[in-house]
Amino acid sequence: MRCDTLDGTWIEVIVRVWTGLVKPKGTEYESRRASTGGFTVVSRSRPYTSDMRHFTLAVGMATLLIALPAWAQTRTPMKPAAPGTSGDPVWQGTLRMSDGRTFVTDGGLAVDAAFAKPAALPTRELPARILEDYMKASHKNEYGFEDLTLAATGNTYTAPSGIALNATYIKYLRRVAPRGARLRMTEPGKPIVVVADAKPIAVLMPVKQ
Repeated sequence: MRCDTLDGTWIEVIVRVWTGLVKPKGTEYESRRASTGGFTVVSRSRPYTSDMRHFTLAVGMATLLIALPAWAQTRTPMKPAAPGTSGDPVWQGTLRMSDGRTFVTDGGLAVDAAFAKPAALPTRELPARILEDYMKASHKNEYGFEDLTLAATGNTYTAPSGIALNATYIKYLRRVAPRGARLRMTEPGKPIVVVADAKPIAVLMPVKQ
């Protein structure tokens, strides 16, 4: 079971087990017999003492205190910059890529930290596999930033293919991405990969239309 599927019911069960509300029956040695195809197996359970219960409770609660922050973190959604928001993205997550690079994200844009240069990496770490899958996906079109058209509202840019992009992200990428960076696109609703010298340096989500 993944951490992010844990809910109150499971936490309650864990606590009940750890606190001894669910424990071996009896406090004395107990014999059990089971027939196994002609053989009789006799097993004896060890006594469940007060000291054992206290030790189990201490270990269990310590584990719970460690696990809950990580669980809560995965359940807290990030807040991407709204289209046209002034200022830079607010980085809320860190991704460690398999090639050794580190990316930062606000939930709508992920950028190589070597270009984003955040003052500090977000403490929240996220799996990088999905981002790497986006980077490996084939693309239908590739455009330069100069090919994008600013919408009348000033909140979005539109690619020649009709895909709308968050103006906040485009303005930011124009400032931090290397000269000659390109945007690779597939179809509406799919992530856009920004490449420089054929190497992915950012991934952003399009604006819903």
